[in-house]
Order: sequence, then C-alpha cells, then structure tokens
Amino acid sequence: MRSKANIIQMLLNRSGKSQQLLWFLSLVLSCFQATSWFSVTLITFLILRFGIKPIWNLMCANFVVNGIALYVQGMDVSSAWITAAFDYWPAYIGALTLLLTRSWHALAYAMIAFSGLVGFLLHSVAPDFGLMQYQNILDYVAKLQHPLVNDALNLFKHHQPQAVSMIVGMQIMFAHLNALTSLTLARSWLGQDENAFQFKDELLHLRASQKMLLAFVITAFLLWNTAFTPAWYILPSFAMYFIAIGGCIILSFIPKSKLLMTIFAAIIVFMLMPYVCIPVLFGIGALDSFVNFRFLFAKRLKTTV
Repeated sequence: MRSKANIIQMLLNRSGKSQQLLWFLSLVLSCFQATSWFSVTLITFLILRFGIKPIWNLMCANFVVNGIALYVQGMDVSSAWITAAFDYWPAYIGALTLLLTRSWHALAYAMIAFSGLVGFLLHSVAPDFGLMQYQNILDYVAKLQHPLVNDALNLFKHHQPQAVSMIVGMQIMFAHLNALTSLTLARSWLGQDENAFQFKDELLHLRASQKMLLAFVITAFLLWNTAFTPAWYILPSFAMYFIAIGGCIILSFIPKSKLLMTIFAAIIVFMLMPYVCIPVLFGIGALDSFVNFRFLFAKRLKTTV
C-alpha cells in the first residue's frame, strides 16, 4: 500500500510533467479563498524544483485569478488586489530566495526587508488601506460590549497612528506566516525525492541569528523611545521569526515517534493559551542566539533526532 506521502509525490510529479493539469489545478484552487493556500504551495514547490522562468506565466495567472475572485466575492478593487498580493507574492519571493541561497536565514532577512518595503508602499500609495482595516476592527470590537474591550477600544482610539501601523504590520506578518507554511510543505515534498540540502536538519537545527536579535532590539528601541510608527510594519515579523525558532528548538527534542502527536497537542495549547506560548517561544528563540540549547542538551538530542 502506498503511503500518503508517496501519493502526494506521485501527483506532484504528474503535475510537473503535464502543463495542462498543472494550469487547471492551480487556477481552480486559486478561485477560492479556502483553497488558494494549496495553489500557493503547489507553485512554490514548482519554483523550488524548476526555477522561476518555466512557470512565470503560471505565477502571474494565479495571482490575477485570485485577485479577480476576491473582487467577485465582494471586496473592493484595492482590497482585493492587496489581499491577493499578500497571499501570493511573499511565497513567490520566499521560494526564489530559498532556491538561490538554500538558507532559511536568508529567507528570514528577505521577509523582514519585504515587510518594510510593503509597509512603506502601503503608507505612500494606499494610506486608506490601513485606516479601513482599523475602522473595520473598531466596528467589530465595539459590538462586543465588555469592560476590557472598551478599555482596549479607547487605547486604540487614543493611539490611532500607531494602531493603524500595527494592524498593517500584523497583516504582513500573517502573510509571511502563510508563505512560510507553504514553503515548509513545498520543501518537505521536494525532500521526498531530492535530498538536496536535508530538510529535517534544516529545520531541527535552525538557530537564531544574533544580527536579527540586534535588529529587533534597535527596532523596538525606536518604537519605544522615538515613537517611530513605521517600526510597527516589521516588528511583528521579527517576533514571528523568534517564535518559529523557539518552536523548532522544542520540536528538536521530541522523539520522532511522538512528533506528529506533539505538534497537534502544541497547536491546541497555542490556540488556548497564546498569551503564555508566544512569550515562551519568543524567549527561547531569542536566547538561542547566545545560548546553544542543542549543544547544552546534546545527549537528549541524540536520542530524538
């Protein structure tokens, strides 16, 4: 009996050889918001395998179809294209970076730079986008009618410029999270038949960068002491980087036989107690840039990886 991994690999290989099947699958999936992530994952897999040039037309076609689909589903023109860009282009740029550098650290640097660039462009070209998202959140929160919610609402209104930039930064961070999920799946699929640079070792032995931690501290300092509002565009993406590193460190100490069950349990705990999990994972990821936890617990690591 074939495993699910082998079935997926067989479908991907067949898609890679059949241009008609590839176009049909990706374009149909990109028409629906619930399935567009799989279209992104499929294209990032093809970028990692064949490069940008052979599938450039496919990349652009999926982006255009997704933007039109979002507009047809009720979004205004600018929001539809901005949302489609958030869904597709971070993954495209990330896949190209990973293809050229074969480095997850280079991917992180590219995503941070992309955050700043996108934030600057939105602030300059479409300033109403952030204000519109801000107003939508205020309208939704105002309906909840809770003392804590009212306090948060007043805080948001009192610091409107910072709140608008933070909301845009959070959206960029979630776009990067979607791209990272697609890239991780695509890289794992690629590693099933091409052990180009050892996918398991890449993730389980990924360490935080001291340069990235220094850049985060400088950004937080600017935000805290100078009220430099654009820092909000990149600060959430910095935080996601260290949270992801912290998660990789914890997973590296989990026995292989219990890895899948542990991931499901961790997702549930994360959803129930994000206010606990986020600071813990961030702290572990940040400290790992100075303290090599895998070296300190090398004996435990040998029994799990």
